[in-house]
Amino acid sequence: MDAQENIRQLVAYIAMTLARNPDAVRVDAVLENGDLEVNLMVAQDDMGRLIGRQGRVAHAIRALVKAAHADPELHVMLNIDPGPDAADGDSAAAPFRDA
Repeated sequence: MDAQENIRQLVAYIAMTLARNPDAVRVDAVLENGDLEVNLMVAQDDMGRLIGRQGRVAHAIRALVKAAHADPELHVMLNIDPGPDAADGDSAAAPFRDA
């Protein structure tokens, strides 16, 4: 199993543990130009739980992912989006983009 898959599974495990609706958690990891973009999709009701106040939970997940992989040069970006069942136009459905 490669590092990309390990990171994807780690984020999925953390998200499923924190989410009230773990069945709605979906994680994709895409490696492009030395950056690993991790896209986490959760139910609308779990967005706040996974982002946390001022993004603290999301930043903690990113720190765990960075500590878990062996390549210090790899930049990991975590994006948290509402799943496809979220209502369109809902201001609470704004995605979280980590830089």
